[in-house]
Amino acid sequence: MSTASQFVVRFVINALLCAGLFVEPSIGFAQTENLDARYPKLKEGQLFTVKLIPGAKELQVFLAGHKQAEVRLTDVGFEAYVRGSGGKMKPLTATNKGTYFSIPAPTSTDSELRLKLDYQGAKEEYQFPLK
Repeated sequence: MSTASQFVVRFVINALLCAGLFVEPSIGFAQTENLDARYPKLKEGQLFTVKLIPGAKELQVFLAGHKQAEVRLTDVGFEAYVRGSGGKMKPLTATNKGTYFSIPAPTSTDSELRLKLDYQGAKEEYQFPLK
């Protein structure tokens, strides 16, 4: 093999290896649909920016405060609801995981996710269409 062809082979191998470093690793869940396409993942309000990270069984809800001081999740009132197939809002059980809230993942029959946040008497509501 000539020096030029060895260079090309090494270049291609290195390029493939480097490209693998910049690819986000996938989680080993078997998902049958692209949950990212079901609803927008980021909403901004007066108090918080809310980011949703969908998973197979849970939805992670991250909050970033707009104030200078750091906001502790233990100080935030958090309620989550989904609009089911009958059109009624059903409450979801939210769990404070320390750096984010966890709620059960919406089902394919749910049409809307609604989050209600309360921080020091200031209230905000976020709506995420699911379809």
